[in-house]
Amino acid sequence: MTARHAAALSGSALLVFGLVSAGVIIALRVNPLSQTIVTGVVIIDDSDARKQMPISGVHVTGRMGKTIGAATSDATGFFRLTIASALHLERGMTLSFQSPDYQPLTMSAATTDQIFIARLKPLARSKAEEVRAGPLHAISNIRIRYTLPMESFFDVGTEVRTFVVANTANVPCQSVPPCSPNGQWKAATGGLTLDAGEHNHFRNVRTSCIAGPCPFTRVESEDQLRGGQILKISALNWADTATFLVEADVARSQVTDMVRQSFPVIFGQGLSFTLPPGAAGPSLEAEFDGQDTFFPLGPELVLTWATCTLTASPDRSTLYSCELKPGYRFQ
Repeated sequence: MTARHAAALSGSALLVFGLVSAGVIIALRVNPLSQTIVTGVVIIDDSDARKQMPISGVHVTGRMGKTIGAATSDATGFFRLTIASALHLERGMTLSFQSPDYQPLTMSAATTDQIFIARLKPLARSKAEEVRAGPLHAISNIRIRYTLPMESFFDVGTEVRTFVVANTANVPCQSVPPCSPNGQWKAATGGLTLDAGEHNHFRNVRTSCIAGPCPFTRVESEDQLRGGQILKISALNWADTATFLVEADVARSQVTDMVRQSFPVIFGQGLSFTLPPGAAGPSLEAEFDGQDTFFPLGPELVLTWATCTLTASPDRSTLYSCELKPGYRFQ
C-alpha cells in the first residue's frame, strides 16, 4: 500500500467517525433523556370543603406515552411520581388512582405542569354488607387527653452580695479605655460572678449603686448563663470609688408531666386534632354506645373504630386525622 493510499484510507475513517459522532450528538439533542415529575393530592370527594379529608395509601399510576411511574399517597394525601423517559411528541398524562375503600379514578391532562387534585368517592356499601355489619355504633362526647412536660420553679433563698469598683475622679481618659460615656474621664470596671448551684436559677436580679458617687456609675450588664445558674454582673465607674449591691432570688426548677385536655373537630366521618410540641401519651375518651370508654392511641395509632394518620408540622406540633371505619358513626 502506498503512502497516498494509506492517507486516503485514514481520511475516510476519520470522516466516517466524524459523521457517526455528529449523528449521535444530533440524536441526543433531538431525543435527550429526561424526567417528568408529577405532584398532587388525594382527598375525599365532598361538596363540603371541610369534609374533604386527605386519603393516605392510595396507589397512583401515571402513564405518559409508553412509560409508567407509580407512587403512594402519604398521610396528607400528597403524592409525587417520577417518569424517566426520552422526550417524545406526546405531552399528555394519564393518572389512575386505586384504593380498596374508594371508587377508582382516572384523570387525563394535556400537560404535566400543574397540581393534580384527585377527589375520590367512597365506595357505597350494599344492603347485604350493612346487614352483616349490624347496627351502627354511636361515638359521642370525644375528648383528647395527653401529657405535656411543664417546668415550674419554687424559691429556695435569696442571694445578697456587694462589690466595689475603685477609681479616681477627674483623671483625663486620653482615649485609653475604659472611659466615661462621653470619653472625657478615665473610668474603671468591676463586678462579680455568682453560681446558684446545680438545678438552681437566679431570678429577679437587682443591681444598684449604694455608696460613693453613684450618679457617675452605671450597671453595664447582668448576664445569666447556663439557663440562669450563673450570674455575671459588670459595672462602670468614672468618678471616685463606688459600692454596688446585688440581690437576686434563687429558685429551683422541676419538670412535671401535666395532664391536659382538648377537643377534636369533626366533619362528616372525619375527626382531626393537633397536639403541641412535647406532648406525649395521647388518648381519646368518648361515650361509646352510651358508655364512657378510654381509647389509648399508642405509637401505632390503633383504634377499633377509626383509621388514623399523623402529620408532623415544621413547628413540631402534630396533626392527627382519623376516619371512621364502617359500622360506626359520630353522634
